[in-house]
Amino acid sequence: FVGANLARRLLHEGHHVHLLVRSGYSTWRIEEIQSEIQLHIADFRAPETLLRVLELIQPDWWCTLACHILRSGSFARCWKSFPLNR
Repeated sequence: FVGANLARRLLHEGHHVHLLVRSGYSTWRIEEIQSEIQLHIADFRAPETLLRVLELIQPDWWCTLACHILRSGSFARCWKSFPLNR
């Protein structure tokens, strides 16, 4: 939600927008702007994947909104969430 709205705002202001999303990302939030952006699939747990995309697009600046939310019952495995939220 936040990322899709930020992308819309940046496009409105005339910026060239790239979105890095996880495999399996549902694009329904960005369908109306998808032809105006560059979409990249990346594994956020693999720094080399992110670096490869950043080297490809050479952004002037970037913002990350990636996070992992613990769902009910997952506290027993909460250590899996920490690497994604650093």
